[in-house]
Amino acid sequence: MRILVTGGLGFLGSHLCRLLIDVEDIEIYIVDDLSNPSKILSNRVLYFAKNKKIEIFKLSVQSDEFIEICTEIQPHRIYHLAAMNTHKQITMFPVKTLVSSVSACSNIIKVAKMFNSRVLFSSSCDVYGIECGNQPLKEDDLLCDNITRNWRIAYSESKRACETIFLSAAQRGVDVRIVRIFDTFGPGLQRGITYDTIISCLAGKPIRIYKDGNQIRSFCCGYDIVKGLVSIMEETEYNKPINMGHFDVFKIIDYVKLIRELCNSNSEIQFIDPPGEIPDVKIPDLDLITKLINWNPDPVKEKLERTIRWIRSKIKKGEIVL
Repeated sequence: MRILVTGGLGFLGSHLCRLLIDVEDIEIYIVDDLSNPSKILSNRVLYFAKNKKIEIFKLSVQSDEFIEICTEIQPHRIYHLAAMNTHKQITMFPVKTLVSSVSACSNIIKVAKMFNSRVLFSSSCDVYGIECGNQPLKEDDLLCDNITRNWRIAYSESKRACETIFLSAAQRGVDVRIVRIFDTFGPGLQRGITYDTIISCLAGKPIRIYKDGNQIRSFCCGYDIVKGLVSIMEETEYNKPINMGHFDVFKIIDYVKLIRELCNSNSEIQFIDPPGEIPDVKIPDLDLITKLINWNPDPVKEKLERTIRWIRSKIKKGEIVL
């Protein structure tokens, strides 16, 4: 089986490729534009380049070259994980965020039609917007937003637009899967509240959190996420959006206190204003995913400890600088 992973050198993509390496009789093709260079990314490239099961293509999913490469590969499965999603990217280049996402998805669907590929699109809980309604959030909840107040509107709209593209393709016979991923963390991710809090704790610096810290979120480790993606790809024919997150939920203040305790740190907690409006509660309803697959992510504390060990090791090697 030939498997194509866009964004395969990113956080979730690299975990997915590591998981798939151990599967017999598969070939893995990574497409990544390497737009977020770092020492850790360089090491991922070196690691995967040594494996005979993997071939890496440095290019954009939007490009004509991508179509040409896929014509040679003729993939059976496509995991579309590539996206512009860093704070800098989505705030400084909102038009590019939206246009590039739609263009990439159009190319993915074009390839899927050409070779009858099954394709999974990694969407986001951002599709629910900042004015989330009833909690927990269900897949069939109304998706609406205030474009003048949501500072992440370009990213939110890009994911909604891409879901529309994939749902339309499904109506025309393309074999699709759509997964709305909630907050993630884990070894390999160098952004977000989990990573930032661990870095602050290990450096003895203040931990900064938005508002009063009483916002409620669900955090799930990348290891569990990619296992779930494979299960959804292979074990169900469901072709509409599926929430993916953790059953356990935390107030942000409690979450950072747990991380601080695990780091054995005395860092003070400071409350700051967010760059824009953020929802007080954003947690997933997981009834659907539990009906479709055996969804049972590991305890958050266990994976936080693993993440802290990973960050400590990268600091020791000089790949992360405090």
